[in-house]
Amino acid sequence: MRIHRSVSLCLALFSPAIAFAQDVIQPGEAARKGAEEAAQAAEPHYNAYDAPADESITVPGRRMLEEEERIGTYKQPRWTARRRFPTTRVYVAPKGQFAVEYWLRSTSSLEDFSRADAKKYRSIYEIEMGLGHRLQLDLYLTAEQAGHGPIEVAKESIELRYALADWGEIWANPTLYFEAGRHNAEENFVELKVLLGGEMAPGLHSGLNLVLERVVGGPETHEYKVTGGISKTIVDTQLSIGAEAEVELIDDKDNRFDFIEKKYVVGPSISWQPSKHIHLLLTPLFGIAQEKAGDEEETTFIMQNWLVAGWDY
Repeated sequence: MRIHRSVSLCLALFSPAIAFAQDVIQPGEAARKGAEEAAQAAEPHYNAYDAPADESITVPGRRMLEEEERIGTYKQPRWTARRRFPTTRVYVAPKGQFAVEYWLRSTSSLEDFSRADAKKYRSIYEIEMGLGHRLQLDLYLTAEQAGHGPIEVAKESIELRYALADWGEIWANPTLYFEAGRHNAEENFVELKVLLGGEMAPGLHSGLNLVLERVVGGPETHEYKVTGGISKTIVDTQLSIGAEAEVELIDDKDNRFDFIEKKYVVGPSISWQPSKHIHLLLTPLFGIAQEKAGDEEETTFIMQNWLVAGWDY
């Protein structure tokens, strides 16, 4: 009984001290947690292109270019996190990628090159999102202008891509592409693509797209297209030059596989990244466009200029 009373007396005497100690420890604990939260908040934010490389992936016998370092969930090369070619797409955006782009395409006849009213312009406004699970979602709004005429909204569309595997697991890294859209005062359309791409050699990158576009209703136009691009790195992560080509054939339900329009163009390509957030692409293409009317086929020599400016968040 005396021991029990002694313990109770000690607890009573030291209770204020224990409470005081707890008061002292709790602020210290709060300070520690606050410091940890501040450290986490101070960690640098990386956009997808600027993400740290996966150091577990190396190429024996050579020093890897920074733009060929593997990044992200899909272990893809850094250069694929940005558009490399205006006419040709490669793979999908990394998980968490968000980018906006402005496109301007001008088409003119070389015979009437000096006539501003003979030029046709197409502007495209695009939002790009890497969704994860090897999926990418893009939204487009397209405007067109003929010569000095009014600028009119031509169409809006939505695109979804799906890469069949992580980078390098399947030859040419095949990616499926689906786009659906609405034309202004015309029939709706759907577009299917198979995207292929890879690294042919250190600093040498390529892409190839197989395209089928179908107008739903009306003339039921089909557009068959093959596009390709190749680029060589001049300054790592900053400057590349190369070439692109495009073949386009069009028919309709009354002339299936008897093509009423044809286009063959090829030209140089320049890709410049002045910063880790900005990319600029310039591609002038030259070639011929053929249009069939009855038994006659008119051939025109054309120039098609592509300018793409993008910002990656």
